[in-house]
Amino acid sequence: MPVPLPGPDEVLLTRPSAEEAQALAVAMASAAAPPGGLTDVQRVLLEAVVSALTDHPVDLAAYRPLGTGEIGALLARRDLTGPYVMGTDAFDANLPDVGDAQIWIRLADGVTVAEARPELEGVIASFPSAEVQDLEEFKAAMKGQYDIILILVNALLALTIVIAMIGIVNALVLSVVERTREIGLTRAVGATRGQVRSSIRWEALVISAFGLVGALGVGVFFGWVLVRALSEQGFRVFALPAPQLAVFAGVTAVLTLVASVLPAAWAGRRRILSAIADQ
Repeated sequence: MPVPLPGPDEVLLTRPSAEEAQALAVAMASAAAPPGGLTDVQRVLLEAVVSALTDHPVDLAAYRPLGTGEIGALLARRDLTGPYVMGTDAFDANLPDVGDAQIWIRLADGVTVAEARPELEGVIASFPSAEVQDLEEFKAAMKGQYDIILILVNALLALTIVIAMIGIVNALVLSVVERTREIGLTRAVGATRGQVRSSIRWEALVISAFGLVGALGVGVFFGWVLVRALSEQGFRVFALPAPQLAVFAGVTAVLTLVASVLPAAWAGRRRILSAIADQ
């Protein structure tokens, strides 16, 4: 059967499953319910509306909104918990088809992680995908999710440095060609080959410094913007990696000097008379 094309003011939606229809009904009830909960008429009407929209029967008979006295705490951060935390009975009653992603365990006083780990591993032995982690292991697992991003960023950084070095070589070669007469006159008034080579190397460092300052400024700014944008996802601390930035700056300076070796040597070998006569 061909899929009908939507009109200019229409949107095609996939048909939800029965579980998604039930979750939709619970969400709508939570958003629309007054403090005292849904009346029987409101519940029946809401079930009828959701059933008509999704073609799945829904049941809100077990739904009961939380009262003000049942709110135990207001969370200032939701890095690990999400927007709300509820007891297992209320969770199973409202979301019966959602499994456990994490189970937190508080050890009894005097019990260490090493002592409890064998017992916990025996409990999860029948669940191949389950894993016992202490706090440090959990942090390492969370950080490991971003290792591939860091590797990609470092690879792009290395590629950028290589391209920049090629650009510096080209710029210096063109500079030497365009300033051949100037180089010859400088040699004629007493400059040595070493001084000419040194001036080319300093020119390369100045070019590299402008690019480095601009790149660091833009990178730090967008890093700060990214941390602020992801603050609700747990990225709350903007830490400037000063040692790494210093290392990158030093590596850039060294590679710049390496890139300037051939143009500087070429400029120092220019013959004085032929350079002065160059037009």
